[in-house]
Amino acid sequence: MFLFALLQSFALFLYINSHHYQRAGFVNSANSVTGNVYDVVNNVSEYFLLKQENELLSEEIERLRALVDESLIQKNASFLIKEDTLYEQFYTYTAAKVINATTHRVNNYLTLNKGASDGLEKDMGVISASGAVGVVKDVSDHFATVIPLINQANTGLSVRIKRNQNFGFLSWDGQNPNIAQIENMSITTDVAVGDTIETSGFSRQFPSAVIVGTVEEVIQQEELSTLLIEVRLNVNFHQVNHVQVVQNLHKKEWEKIEEEIEE
Repeated sequence: MFLFALLQSFALFLYINSHHYQRAGFVNSANSVTGNVYDVVNNVSEYFLLKQENELLSEEIERLRALVDESLIQKNASFLIKEDTLYEQFYTYTAAKVINATTHRVNNYLTLNKGASDGLEKDMGVISASGAVGVVKDVSDHFATVIPLINQANTGLSVRIKRNQNFGFLSWDGQNPNIAQIENMSITTDVAVGDTIETSGFSRQFPSAVIVGTVEEVIQQEELSTLLIEVRLNVNFHQVNHVQVVQNLHKKEWEKIEEEIEE
């Protein structure tokens, strides 16, 4: 059997080398196979590089978000006229990866690969490149769980209509993981399908102007003189992978001054 295979190989070698056309065809076929192998290797390499690029992009978003206006507060207004305004950092961002998530439950959750050792704390806001994600619920040394917008335990995210700054509270009815609701807005509110919904900046967890979604439908509730606004969320919770956890550097001061008002 071995001798037969050896003779077959030798005959094939002589055939290819004695016929130019067959030799060229064989070489072309070999090159095609080699090219396909390289293509596969390249695709695999790009896949792993893409993962690295995504992580780098997430870190870059973290750095850039800390520089935008919503992350800064004016330190001394008197400098504004002199075009020498001093600003103080208001928010910082920590990049994290979603390592587990649910979307089919009434009370969904996310799990992050960052925790207390990375500076994460309960009640911090969580956002992604696509928009608002949710709020940190519990934290261990190296992990954190998040209540996303698609969780009925979410007590309501303070949002506004970007076009006119009218604000309300966004919650989720436990039905479609792509659609959330703004309830009890006045029936006279100026809102239309297609309007952008963003964070208002009234909560301690999120800076203002983080996109939340787009108005999908406006339902008039005549008996209550209110509107029910259906909002298509900008974040696809089936695919969210990389997020940024928001730290409000002035949260304790904010809480303290509001507690004094309530006393």
